[in-house]
Amino acid sequence: MALPALADAVTRLGCQLDIYQVDDKSWSHVLRTFSTVKMLGAYRIVAVAGGQGAGKTTLLRSLYPAASPWLAPNEGRGEKIPVAVVELNDIRKPRGIIVRRIPGSIETQSEVYPVGRLDNWQNVLRGEDHRVLMVRIEVPRSQGFWQVAQTGFVLLPGFDRIGAHVDWQMLMRIVLVTSQAAIVVTDEKRMAGAAQLQVMEQLLQDVRTAGSTDVAPVEVVIALNRCDNRSAEDIQVAVGRARALLSVSDRRIVPFGARPESPPGWPSAFREAVFEILPDAGHTGRQKVELLRSLVRDDVADLIGLAKAVRDRMDLESTEHREFDRTIQEYDDSAARLLDSLNTELANRFNKHFRSAVGRLDKELRETGGWNEFWQRGKGFVSFQPTDKDRRLIELIEGAWDRPGAQALQRECLEEAVRAAAQNSVGRRELSVELFQPLTRLDRFSPGDGSYLKSIRLLPAVSLAARAFMGRLADPDGKILGQDGNAPGVSISRLESEISQADDITKAMLATAVTIGGLDVVEDLAVPGILARPLAKLMAGHLPLSGLMLAHAWAAPVAAGALTLGALGRMGNKAMREREGIAHTLLKNVQVETVEQVGSTADEVVRQTRDILASQLRDAFRLDDAQARAAVLVQAIRDTENARERMMGILNDGDVA
Repeated sequence: MALPALADAVTRLGCQLDIYQVDDKSWSHVLRTFSTVKMLGAYRIVAVAGGQGAGKTTLLRSLYPAASPWLAPNEGRGEKIPVAVVELNDIRKPRGIIVRRIPGSIETQSEVYPVGRLDNWQNVLRGEDHRVLMVRIEVPRSQGFWQVAQTGFVLLPGFDRIGAHVDWQMLMRIVLVTSQAAIVVTDEKRMAGAAQLQVMEQLLQDVRTAGSTDVAPVEVVIALNRCDNRSAEDIQVAVGRARALLSVSDRRIVPFGARPESPPGWPSAFREAVFEILPDAGHTGRQKVELLRSLVRDDVADLIGLAKAVRDRMDLESTEHREFDRTIQEYDDSAARLLDSLNTELANRFNKHFRSAVGRLDKELRETGGWNEFWQRGKGFVSFQPTDKDRRLIELIEGAWDRPGAQALQRECLEEAVRAAAQNSVGRRELSVELFQPLTRLDRFSPGDGSYLKSIRLLPAVSLAARAFMGRLADPDGKILGQDGNAPGVSISRLESEISQADDITKAMLATAVTIGGLDVVEDLAVPGILARPLAKLMAGHLPLSGLMLAHAWAAPVAAGALTLGALGRMGNKAMREREGIAHTLLKNVQVETVEQVGSTADEVVRQTRDILASQLRDAFRLDDAQARAAVLVQAIRDTENARERMMGILNDGDVA
């Protein structure tokens, strides 16, 4: 969760530097690096690395012939940005995508490059456009190498300069060591040249030192290029040389050529080798490397320094501005305590849920293994459905995990953390409805109002309470009742039923959250319909801008740990005797991903609430336009400093998440 949080903070700070017209050449590489790592985190990606001209593009063109128009061979100046090749379910033909940041905005813009715009595509790849965040080639799953959605490769720029702090080469190395596995492409000529051999050794050193005490380093396959039209004896000599020079076993060295038929059967051998090095999903994003530490320690610090230089040229000494800053800091401190408490609660409760699930899974594995599984696999082969065994194992894991129970557990963790945080915010005082009332009248408060400052500590709990309440209305996939065309009358009836069972404190929190979102709640809160109608508007999206922001954060789906075939990766080539180990690994992945997703969603909820609070406070304290802009910059600096500090702590502890 720390890496995406830092990426978001860097994005918001970069937006502010754009607004103040700070030259992006000095900082855009930081934003690109974090954005790339974050975006690739949504896929199951294997990195393809090597020196310029080693044959990386040739390899991917052979694996993805349908995408070959977008994978033109290098001629002269090579690419300086990673190119992801991703298999998707919802497209019919390959296409190129360029993701750019919009200057002065945290939003991005995705532009489609069809076959007719390949020249423009190549110009972007080899250009110097600092706005480009990601280059992606999307391929229909049916035309893919893996034939698994959300899975693919990332083609990295050629690495030729050892020890040089070149922005695009640093980005390449960081993506390499934060990928799930790596392919290093080389040939005999490069293994014979001292400089190129040093390049390969540096790449292997990066990935081999990327592990920690509890996480293995990135695994590597050596793809040995230019082996087509060569005798088996010559190829074996080349493999032996690679084994001796690079300390890699024969199983991890795959000779390949420009065509699938030469050397004979190399795509199948490549598939087997890559399947073997794929880790479990929980491995993603946890490599502990000096490269990432250096980026966070130095480059992000430089980015913060640029922003502080802009801040120092401003007049921030007004009473209103100081009180605004103090109030936001109260919110942030309270939110940090709440999120820490929630993360601890999630870890403890889901560890217990996992242990119970293991017992259920072991029982099912014993009852479905042996000759029963062998016979099922035979039927699957005869019917040309080789993934039937994968689907059967998914069903066993989902049944053992108990998704409805996991969803209830998410909600319970939120509710317990919220109530504890609210009580801690008021100290020895008893929680009461009156304590929340100041939060519904933000526009009436002025600097120095002590009662308001005390109430502001309750606001993070208020927002997460609304999130927890929405969880009562969601199915195991996180879909909220009332969305996707469900009848409004059904929503109101369900809402009234849930509200009528809530205690007065929960009702007060819901009323406060809806008011913060821009809707009025009047009359007697004891009447369920008074809150049901505003909440129904929230779910339907009939809200002002602030409410739309909060509604999205409250109702964003958080599935109760769902498995797909994409989670299986290497299963298809594993022996049946490893079935139990694979099942346990995948079950653990469900636990890890569920906890991380709930925690990330909670982060988003409190951040969206803070943005709304800051906007209303700027009006309440009557900050002029310059002061309001300065307040946003100061907050972006503080967010980035906090996220950087947290990330550095995690890096130093050897646990990147």
